[in-house]
Amino acid sequence: MKPFAEPVPGCKPAAPPALTADQQTKYDELLTEVKSWESLPTTKTGTETAPVSEDERFWLTRECLLRYLRATKWDLKSAIQRLRATLIWRREFGTETFTADYISEENKRQAGSTGL
Repeated sequence: MKPFAEPVPGCKPAAPPALTADQQTKYDELLTEVKSWESLPTTKTGTETAPVSEDERFWLTRECLLRYLRATKWDLKSAIQRLRATLIWRREFGTETFTADYISEENKRQAGSTGL
């Protein structure tokens, strides 16, 4: 199968729906909260902390924050807890240390197990 060289003419994704006033307020509050994080625990036991890295801040995009808000049905407290837990899990699991070679090997193993 050959990939498309370019999208079909007229094929353009729809703009995301505008946030309601309540949703915008919750997003703004979540953004303020996330911006205030200077350091987070490095493990779920929380005994040691480290500053929030530039890469972690790049991961916390508008789209990411909105995904967490939608996943929690716009429950701000739950979204904050889940975002913190995810960042702590990423630190504990070591996602920042993954190399292209490591990911390539993982993909090969998964493809082999599915018969692809």
